[in-house]
Amino acid sequence: GAAGSTGRGEANLYGLSSFRIVEQLRRGMRPKDAGMEALHRIKAHTVEKRLLNGRGLPNFNVAFYVLAADGAHAGVSLYASTYAACDANGPVTLKTEALFEGRPFD
Repeated sequence: GAAGSTGRGEANLYGLSSFRIVEQLRRGMRPKDAGMEALHRIKAHTVEKRLLNGRGLPNFNVAFYVLAADGAHAGVSLYASTYAACDANGPVTLKTEALFEGRPFD
């Protein structure tokens, strides 16, 4: 499988999130579940006050685009976002599955 990301790169790199997602795919986890697990890990490791909003959540976004070897895919993010994919009808824009509601600075 494969995993890419956009957003605060430091948050992805700190936990080797893309690597971890691909390892979870290798172990049989579905793309959405593997991506959400990485997002939970980012949330747990974001402890610096300057990186937290008024709700105590990350004040930045990270989105992952996850593709399994069988073609299953998912887009997940800390906060609502979109991602592009192609199906039999051509390119489509899809909503990510967001871990949190609202926006990062709410």
